[in-house]
Amino acid sequence: MQILFESSDEYGGAPGLGLLKGHVRRFTGAPRIPHMGWNDLTIERAHPFVAGLHGGEYAYFLHSYRVSDSDATIASADYGGRFAAIVARDNVVATQFHPEKSQRTGGTLIDNFLALAA
Repeated sequence: MQILFESSDEYGGAPGLGLLKGHVRRFTGAPRIPHMGWNDLTIERAHPFVAGLHGGEYAYFLHSYRVSDSDATIASADYGGRFAAIVARDNVVATQFHPEKSQRTGGTLIDNFLALAA
């Protein structure tokens, strides 16, 4: 997900693809870095990728950097502050977490992705 944004602070700073507006920053104020483990999602707005999710579902995260705000955010999570967990714009969708490790939540998203791609 992070490479889709304009830039990242990771590894001393690097440009991103710039497909989405926003910048990737290291967590500050988080209880522990990296953020590793389960966290619940908040659905910010409707999108076919999150169809069937209502908020409160858990996803598995492992990351030290995050996008705190983006107009492409369709779901967020909170770990020492709100951050984008799922982003979407036009035909681009991405998750900050590992859908393949996120059990039922991840399975729903993979099914939704396949339906969108069809």
